[in-house]
Amino acid sequence: SGAGSGVDDIPPIVIHSPVHRATAGSELKIRAEIFENRSLLKAAVLYRPYTVRRWLVEPMVSKDGEVYEARIPGVGVQKVGMEYFVVAVDEAISGLGYSGLPKRPNFVRVTGKEGWWRAMTILAAAGGWSGAGYLVNRKQKLQ
Repeated sequence: SGAGSGVDDIPPIVIHSPVHRATAGSELKIRAEIFENRSLLKAAVLYRPYTVRRWLVEPMVSKDGEVYEARIPGVGVQKVGMEYFVVAVDEAISGLGYSGLPKRPNFVRVTGKEGWWRAMTILAAAGGWSGAGYLVNRKQKLQ
């Protein structure tokens, strides 16, 4: 509505696919596409472990001006779970672009460190590929 008038009354648009799972103690990467018709002032992720009342803030940065990323440190990703939301505001402060809100944040289910099963998965995959390679080679030799 304000595009032709020189007045920026359109808030930023935030497009974000919520993260649903994370591993305790591991850094969590949050990505969002943020579109603004003029100039973006700030974009940030507000997060907290599920049992904590105070929100923590990680600024979002962009390399191309559209895809923004924040990294939540592993210490903030606790087994009790966590919640977060993405916010963006433009220089005209014409409104807030967001994904999630303080009263309706995105919830992340956090599981314990999964080193043992990850190692087993890698070993099983390697065994499967080795077996497949053997069968292909054997069939080629028979022909």
